[in-house]
Amino acid sequence: RNYMGLKNYLENLTGIKVDLVIKESVRKELKTHIYGEAISV
Repeated sequence: RNYMGLKNYLENLTGIKVDLVIKESVRKELKTHIYGEAISV
């Protein structure tokens, strides 16, 4: 419930689609790509 609530809140606030991830769960081979697009809040 908290995850989806935060996701929806951020999408409504920013007007863009939001993907939430836990930093430790991002696969090593994808980190550069994902972090290149990431916006920290």
